[in-house]
Amino acid sequence: RTLQQDDLYVALRGENFDGNEFVSQAFDKGACAAVVSAALNLERPHVQVKDTTVALGEIARLNRQASRARVVAITGSQGKTTVKEMIAAILGVANKVLVTRGNLNNHIGVPLTLLALDASHECAVIELGASGLGEIAYTVRLAMPHVAVLTNAAATHIEGFGDLAGVVRTKGEIIDGLLDGG
Repeated sequence: RTLQQDDLYVALRGENFDGNEFVSQAFDKGACAAVVSAALNLERPHVQVKDTTVALGEIARLNRQASRARVVAITGSQGKTTVKEMIAAILGVANKVLVTRGNLNNHIGVPLTLLALDASHECAVIELGASGLGEIAYTVRLAMPHVAVLTNAAATHIEGFGDLAGVVRTKGEIIDGLLDGG
């Protein structure tokens, strides 16, 4: 949806859409290559993978790994976006900061944010959300933060976690993803 000239198009699949159906349009809009999960008869640069969502995450992880930016990751049951914006504003006084736009904090939004990380960024403030067990573990592995902020763990949106203990475990996964010395 936000494809720009010379971008890589990743054909994501969802409940109501299949990005593989839009590969030709992506090339028409200027995509330089595509990552697809279906066998397509394309004469343009592309690679076929089993799961394009996993591929998106791995590409983002590699981009993050190549960056020298200091990364702050934030999660919690409430207050993530507000705290993210406050930290970004403080860091932005003296640094070029990449910050998660809005609340793009899931298994798609975090990789998209990390793909925007470039050599000019000195810091990144990444919001990590979760609607179920293991989601923070996944996104924090991509973000590789130096600093973790956990705003709180409460029994809100509990359906994907089983109980409050599940919320606490999931939010606590942010600590396990800290880089050495973090």
